[in-house]
Amino acid sequence: MHSYRHTLIGLSALAICAMSLVPVSGCPNPQPPTTQPDDSDANTPDIPSNDVAATYKASWTADLSSPSRMALLSADVILVADPPTGRIARFDASGRALPAWDIAGGAAGVAVDRAESIIYVSLRDEPRVAVYSYDAAAGNISLRRNLGDASTAFVSPADLDVNPDNGDVYVVDGGADAVFQFSRQGALLHQFGKRGIASGEFRYPSAIAVDAPRGRVLLADQGNYRIQVFGLAAEFQGSFGERTKYTKTATLGWMLRTQGLAVSSEGTIYASDALLGVVRVFDPSGVELGSIGSYGSAPGQFRTPCDLVLSDDGARLFVANTNGPSVEVFDVPTTYTSSSAEAPIESSSELDPDGPANLERDGPHSLDGPSFCQGCHQFSGLPAGALSDPEGQQNVCLSCHSAGGRAATMALRPADASTLDSVSDPAAARGTSHAWNVPAVNPALWSTGPSNPTMIRYLADGKIKCATCHNQHREDAGIPYMRANNANDAMCRECHTGVDRSTSESGSHPVGMQFPAGVGEFPAADALAGVVLISGGVACRSCHMVHNAPSDDGRLLRGAAGANFCRQCHTRHADHNVSGNWRPTCTDCHQMHNPGNQNLAMVATQIGGTPIAFLDDDSSGDALQDFVHSNRSPPSYDGICEVCHTRTSYHRNAAGGNHTHNRNSTFRCIDCHPHSNGFRPVYVGE
Repeated sequence: MHSYRHTLIGLSALAICAMSLVPVSGCPNPQPPTTQPDDSDANTPDIPSNDVAATYKASWTADLSSPSRMALLSADVILVADPPTGRIARFDASGRALPAWDIAGGAAGVAVDRAESIIYVSLRDEPRVAVYSYDAAAGNISLRRNLGDASTAFVSPADLDVNPDNGDVYVVDGGADAVFQFSRQGALLHQFGKRGIASGEFRYPSAIAVDAPRGRVLLADQGNYRIQVFGLAAEFQGSFGERTKYTKTATLGWMLRTQGLAVSSEGTIYASDALLGVVRVFDPSGVELGSIGSYGSAPGQFRTPCDLVLSDDGARLFVANTNGPSVEVFDVPTTYTSSSAEAPIESSSELDPDGPANLERDGPHSLDGPSFCQGCHQFSGLPAGALSDPEGQQNVCLSCHSAGGRAATMALRPADASTLDSVSDPAAARGTSHAWNVPAVNPALWSTGPSNPTMIRYLADGKIKCATCHNQHREDAGIPYMRANNANDAMCRECHTGVDRSTSESGSHPVGMQFPAGVGEFPAADALAGVVLISGGVACRSCHMVHNAPSDDGRLLRGAAGANFCRQCHTRHADHNVSGNWRPTCTDCHQMHNPGNQNLAMVATQIGGTPIAFLDDDSSGDALQDFVHSNRSPPSYDGICEVCHTRTSYHRNAAGGNHTHNRNSTFRCIDCHPHSNGFRPVYVGE
């Protein structure tokens, strides 16, 4: 363990220099190690795991999608905001899930004024903080009002905390780089902070904890890699923390993504780090005592930890493990003893505020200020692997792109990655986003991998990572941060060459075609509700989404698969109307993508397990011969219009029934039984 000996008040000149992001006159300039590690340095063993006397107790997973912020409703009930579902989940002290509360606008953060049964909820969908009354007898809540008025310019309020002594509520707004303090009655008392690096200034404040016994407020100033301390009336008192700390061989990441804070009645401070997957423990003066947990998916480990809550007696710690998704529960000491075995750890000087002169860059992945590179680069010890590795890069990206992170509006989870290529039964596939950490060459999904040299450069041993498709620093190739020009979904078609088909080719729904708006069955472009036209045409993203698709079946469709989705464009294709309980949908008879399928109209190669050949829908002499196959020698009864029929009078899928109906005529089945009428006859007669 590397103890951090800097205290908040009454510091030596060296300590003040090492802790502050603002140079102090007369301070020595700490020197970094002789060799600066690059992004390939990974898994440095100096990072401790549970080096304080914390005991893992349980993982709560019920009703959780991506838990972010938490609060104690009472000594026996914990509230957990779950932004993807928009709900507040509730657990009793044993971990039993209680009925959740649906929150209009979606819950992002939560805090409780227990003395007055008031619940504050920062909203996911709009910059507001809703104020609810809690009815303990009924177990429900009712909206009272919203915090602030037209003069309160919330941008993206997230974390909240309440002073239990007087009911003041503090709202952290990372988008505004500010903290708002309201009275219990809703009056704005203070608004403090602005963007900057000086004391009392912030770069994405992310979490807050009221330390009422000591009359102070702790604020995680994430972009400045520190925790700032203020009095209850917003007066600055001090700060502690640094981005890195040195060993003899490396510069270790140390306080890179502080996402959650909690403080015990004894003043012990707990701070979660979403990137490093750890909870750090500090004494009341900012001396590091140790850490709890480590990065991983096992019980008691963290993937993008966010908020922290302590039980009333300070003996139990609850951690919102956003990408678990879970709440991890630990028993922790109520008192700690500081060790003085090690000398203070000196911190590095900051980089040139302008960064490398030759790097063209677009925000927000190049933050203004003295350390725009350092949030993701120039340290070692990434617990999931190096930034060049798919897993390591995923961890870096998702430490912000998470339900409780600074990019919460573009959140992703490891569980979102599609599993369509990894299951034998497509019906068992899950996922709402394009997979990563998978081979780019994937015959199961008709992918030959990229041919673009830039994309190839950003593969990792042939596997896709975030940077394969995204250039996190530039948008000149396309929005959002595309690695290559994606006009007409060129990047999708770059890899998935097997299904890059035109209207004259079989085997896949055509792409790269102009949408025939208003022609025949096709609606006007502005009438499309679930399909998106790309430059006025049909492309991959017309039907699919790359991330956060609404359908969780691994196919990344913009809507649930089935007739209603297909009929967004194909308005005259009615469902097949059949007797009995079976109601076939579009995908029972059609395959949208199968490069080996030569059938017309994307008719499936198999229906009900029977192979289907449908290669000609207008044969001379006998227009029925590709629709029904009863006249073959021997009869096969496996034509597209007979393979499923067991009760029809004509052309059943067996020897029974009349198989001469309209034989050797110019009438096709669909001339009298059109798709637009659900294949019911429009007239009767031969």
